Amino acid sequence: MTVINLYRANVIGIKWNCLYPNHVEVTDEKSLLSAVVRDYVCAEYKGNYRSKDNFISSDCLPVDCDNDHSENPADWITPDDVAHAFPNVTFLVHYSQHHNRVKENKSARPRFHILFPIERMTDHAAYANLKTMVNGIFPYFDTNALDAARFFYGTSDPKVELHKGFMNLTEFLQDAAPFDQDLNQGQYGNRVIQEGNRNNTMSQYAGKIIKKFGDTEKAYECFIEEAAKCSPPLPDDELQTIWHSAQRFFVGVQKQEGYVDPDTYNTEVSYKPEDYSDVGQAEVLAKYFACELRYSPATHYIRYVDNHWKETESGAQAVAHELTRRQLEEANVEIMKALVRMDECGAQEILDTASSKKKAASLMNDEQTEALEALNAANTYRAFTMRCRESKNVSAVLKEARPKLEISPNELDSDPYVLCTPTATYDLRKGINGAREHSPDDFITKMTAVSPGNKGEKLWNDALNLFFCRDRVLIEYVQINCGIAIIGMVLVEALFIALGIGRNGKSTFWNVIAMVLGSYSGNISADALTTGCHRNIKPELAEAKGKRLLIASEMQEGARLNDSVVKQLCSTDKIFAEKKYKDPFSFNPCHTL
Repeated sequence: MTVINLYRANVIGIKWNCLYPNHVEVTDEKSLLSAVVRDYVCAEYKGNYRSKDNFISSDCLPVDCDNDHSENPADWITPDDVAHAFPNVTFLVHYSQHHNRVKENKSARPRFHILFPIERMTDHAAYANLKTMVNGIFPYFDTNALDAARFFYGTSDPKVELHKGFMNLTEFLQDAAPFDQDLNQGQYGNRVIQEGNRNNTMSQYAGKIIKKFGDTEKAYECFIEEAAKCSPPLPDDELQTIWHSAQRFFVGVQKQEGYVDPDTYNTEVSYKPEDYSDVGQAEVLAKYFACELRYSPATHYIRYVDNHWKETESGAQAVAHELTRRQLEEANVEIMKALVRMDECGAQEILDTASSKKKAASLMNDEQTEALEALNAANTYRAFTMRCRESKNVSAVLKEARPKLEISPNELDSDPYVLCTPTATYDLRKGINGAREHSPDDFITKMTAVSPGNKGEKLWNDALNLFFCRDRVLIEYVQINCGIAIIGMVLVEALFIALGIGRNGKSTFWNVIAMVLGSYSGNISADALTTGCHRNIKPELAEAKGKRLLIASEMQEGARLNDSVVKQLCSTDKIFAEKKYKDPFSFNPCHTL
């Protein structure tokens, strides 16, 4: 009996809800119906609060199919197509609220969720990676539903199905793994494909071989060669049906974002520099790590970590270390291959028995000489890599990589309407519907501490009523200005000053706002705003770049504000600043003070 565990909310159709307190053990269609009448998730979370950081475990892998890949009804996918792609795998189907209905100007079509039973997983990253792997096998699943905190809308009158098989998804992928390995090595084996498994086996093989070689004559020849192992043979019309299905599958694969053609995919990645120098090493570093490491004279090295960019010299070192680790691994593989080749062609025996390497080289034929040269080249590569792992060479490579990874400070946090949160990046002009996946190409250097949600809403409203004595006009005014504070441009040229006697909530209020905004908020010293400050405040102003809320503590009684500094911080004029030991730069203010 198949068992999966789902967790149901108390609401339906609420996108920003994060609470799923109702556990439902699903064993059949009836119990599945009881789970999907409300919004639901397929994983257990700490405190029943949905987020990838709260992920505890899951025994169910959910994927979504909206059939947005084509406007041709002949290309639309059904659960039967899923069963064909995952033969003998048990899965459950929940037809979505827009199944066979018009959605977002797209015509009515099949729309459904697939719930695959899996072996229980406790690592949210591995769980998300498994979704990506499944999407690679069957590319018609929604690529926006591949994280570990995905939820599905419930349906008030749900329609569900149970497709029974004799294995779960984990077992299916494990069975397929050795076959994939043999395929990559070109070793299809001498197996006999017995009756009862012929269609499923040939379907899997067709999908794999067409992904490896593309829709080519070579792929088809391999398919026919494998079909010859069927006992008894499959009829030609069945083989053609299987192959045509694989061709349709490959068309879908090609439409996937990030698709790599077979010629490029089958070319081995090499981290070997064109020349063994610091500049050559820097070129390799820039080629393979520009998506996570950049350099600006105003910030020095920044690295893409936890879905946003951070200033970090140690992070740059870590990337350089990772490059040499991959190079060392590559060099060791080359050495092992060369040693095997030396042994097979007899070069190693000549080398062991000759009185000198020069004598051995003179006794070798062309094949043996090539094997020896390959071994020497691999050893040279390894020796270079070991030198690159020395501290002075790590620093030298990072220095030479600067111009290849350089980015202008103006490219960082350049879109004022984009807000980065732990779970998604939001276009503030679209509100809650503006969520999209994080991307290093946004070059965002800040992140909020929490994602949008209604957790603690009542507590916060009670606090506002307490702080502002239930003055609705004042509360609305404050909330509007807090909303302005999350937009990365100056919309109101003003300095907000909180007045009142002690213990009236001033610090509590602003501290909460600052904590929610995370690294988008910051502090500025009170004396930097006064006429009595004689120190260089440019480094402090530099820290304001990208900040959307700056908070100053209380000034000393009688202190006078420095008009020029306040105007510079609160207007739309450029701010000129520089960080310590880094180049000066200018930027447009984007904060509320």
